[in-house]
Amino acid sequence: MKLAKCFVLLYSILCATLIKGQEDTSSIKKLVTYAGRLEPDKTDSVLYYAQYIKKVSLSKNYPYGIAAASRFMGRYYQYKENFDSAIIEFHEYARLAEKYRSGRQQMNAISDIAGIYMLTNQYELAKQHYFICLQLATTIETPPSNLSQINNNIAGAYQYLNNYDSALIYYEKAIQIDESLKDSVRLAERKSNISEILIPMGKIELARKYLLESTAYNERNDMTDALWYNYSNLGNIFLILKDYKKSAYYYSLSYEQAKKTSTKTKIAQTLDGFSKLYEQTGDYKKALENKKQADSIVSLLVNETTNKKIAELQEKYQSEKREQQNTLLASQLEKQLLQKRNLVIIALSLLLIAAIVAYALYVNNKRKNLLKHQNKLINQQKDKLVDLNLEKNSLISIVSHDLSTPIINIQLWSKILGKKINNDDESQLNALDRIQQSAEYSYGLIQNILNVEKAETGHHKIQLEEINLHHCVNEVKNDFSQACEKKQIQLHVQVEPPNCTLLTDKLLLKRILENLVSNAIKFSKSNTNVSIIVDQNLERTTLLIKDEGPGISQEDQQRLFGKYMRLANLPTANESTMGLGLHIVKRIVEELGGEITVESTPGKGSDFKVAFGRRDIS
Repeated sequence: MKLAKCFVLLYSILCATLIKGQEDTSSIKKLVTYAGRLEPDKTDSVLYYAQYIKKVSLSKNYPYGIAAASRFMGRYYQYKENFDSAIIEFHEYARLAEKYRSGRQQMNAISDIAGIYMLTNQYELAKQHYFICLQLATTIETPPSNLSQINNNIAGAYQYLNNYDSALIYYEKAIQIDESLKDSVRLAERKSNISEILIPMGKIELARKYLLESTAYNERNDMTDALWYNYSNLGNIFLILKDYKKSAYYYSLSYEQAKKTSTKTKIAQTLDGFSKLYEQTGDYKKALENKKQADSIVSLLVNETTNKKIAELQEKYQSEKREQQNTLLASQLEKQLLQKRNLVIIALSLLLIAAIVAYALYVNNKRKNLLKHQNKLINQQKDKLVDLNLEKNSLISIVSHDLSTPIINIQLWSKILGKKINNDDESQLNALDRIQQSAEYSYGLIQNILNVEKAETGHHKIQLEEINLHHCVNEVKNDFSQACEKKQIQLHVQVEPPNCTLLTDKLLLKRILENLVSNAIKFSKSNTNVSIIVDQNLERTTLLIKDEGPGISQEDQQRLFGKYMRLANLPTANESTMGLGLHIVKRIVEELGGEITVESTPGKGSDFKVAFGRRDIS
């Protein structure tokens, strides 16, 4: 019997250890998923998550996270356009994936390497690697969305190899998968890609139709990188249609999007588009300037074709310049022939022009000086307003903080006085009770002012740590034990699983719970229940605060989280309220990467739910 009990105990410990290990690795997986969605304009965040995931994974000896960290370092270098370092990190990612026998990570690594080959114009090598990815996808369980992306990448390689028929085949395969998944984002991308093939195939109108559909979707969803492709291709289409005004318009939008992505190659390609536009409109000087600027950005990618194009533009510009010189010379000869007959007229005309120019310069200079003076005054006023605002905020904080001490003293001495006065004198007891209520209300006002000022100015720096939710919730329960006893309210705690943890800021999490529990107690009648329920699974961590109060109307729910909002319901024991608690809670929850919702029916109590994804922090 004792042997059986020992076996059961050891088995329980082993299961608990395995469950804890799964929770730890699940948290890392969520971080990897989040970091994998970061766009090129979040380069610094990519570096942060790469370093953090590597540190945590090494401490837990978690192969998946160690390999993923190398991938994110490769992406960081890729976004910085340091392709040599990027490809080294991606090869390390592939080596670790093979070592840990992770087929999906091997496929991702080969795809990342192929992406670098695409960026460096090595399209044949890129195509070969993408076909390896497609072959690997047949040997492992691959999501349809990944198969769609592989087909899209193969099509892109064929496209840059000018093999448009093959490119079209693989783009259509990708679209079939995306349509079955109803993936609007991918469909918008595929329409943009197919349009790039249709343009050289001469199907301009169809290409424009696809592009405008893709652009409309991406503009609605503010897809920065995708919009660059849309605008750039629309610029090309209108250039082919010789609608130079629209072409210039879309190239300008493309240039603005390229600057947002901070990707130099995109900026260079947009400048190259401007060069073609100016060449067709006969402005060879600007065409040459844009071409040189583009090629200086991607000097490593300049080839014989580019050099030949620069030479042609140079020759066209020089030819135009020589033609202008010849025209000028002929004009000068003609002027010399007419000079004797028209000398007086020319002199008077030049004098009149000089007078007009001088007057115009005088007026323009006067206007500039006036604008400078006005700008100076505006800047001085702006600086003064900034200083006054800072001084005001500082004064509010100082006064609010300094007032806390005398009010606390009033509360303390009133309690001491309460022990010494005659308990039979009802007027004295009422007066003392009013003093205590006023002091408590004043102290609450000051704390709310300090909390709002701190929330609005973002003074608190998030400190991440693994929080034991059972201990944290019990601390909150103990803090409110006296308030519950005073109103005869039962405060219940339920945490499942009992040993669950959350990676978050403990101070901010307690502020959330304290505000919600305080409100539940304030608005609940005596002999009712308030519950704190914590539920955690592989996907989410949920904190639920339930009460049996008067409930909240639909109208009040619409403005529940606003600042200084006064609702129809009032505290049941005349407690103080400023309408700031829920506003502060919402700001803190969003800062921690969670969301807060409320479910309430008048007369049946309220449920406030705070939910965090198992990534735990944003």
